Amino acid sequence: MTPSLHHRGLTRADESEQFTLAVHTLRRHSQRPDLCIEEIPAPKNLAPYAVAFTAEIDNINEQEQPPERASGHLVLLYDPTGHPAWQGCFRLVTYLQAQVDEAMARDPLLPQVGWSWLTDALESRAVRAVALAGTVTQVISGSFGQLQLDDAMAGPDLHPSQAEVQIRASWTPVLAPPGGEPEHLQLHLAGHLDAWCQLLRLCAGLPADAEVATLRPRI
Repeated sequence: MTPSLHHRGLTRADESEQFTLAVHTLRRHSQRPDLCIEEIPAPKNLAPYAVAFTAEIDNINEQEQPPERASGHLVLLYDPTGHPAWQGCFRLVTYLQAQVDEAMARDPLLPQVGWSWLTDALESRAVRAVALAGTVTQVISGSFGQLQLDDAMAGPDLHPSQAEVQIRASWTPVLAPPGGEPEHLQLHLAGHLDAWCQLLRLCAGLPADAEVATLRPRI
């Protein structure tokens, strides 16, 4: 498949301009009042161009229970020559983790529900993605030795949850046809960032938006 933003004859300056525009879009749209988003060093050797962000949510509820936390990072990769596995020039890669209660962590349907948070978030923003792939992992850990004693002294209401859901995913954003206007890139890439922020909210047990209902039950 021909990469959506690549055509023969791109100069190095053209390639850099495409990526600079993409980074500017993410930086400009990364300010969210309920998210702490920061730019971090991007991984190397995955693509000629890359930028990465990290985000965190603390969900402190009205019952004054311990906060439920969700965090993750998002990486945008850009290879101007295209990548067959990506089916495009850009690739978004994310890893998110969120605390859940132990009963939910043991629910065999959690992986399917967790994956639906991602697909619903993309659908709610009316953005297209191809080559979507990933995993949803249930994690339950136990404390032993000195950590077990520390947890017992802290009490059940003070030590952090030891049950998590982890989502690893990557997808290729369908941004614009070859030769598309720059605003097409900005509009569609901003939509993918909004979808990722919505996914993080869902992982934290927060209402996402009016368009998508929160799927996580709470106790």
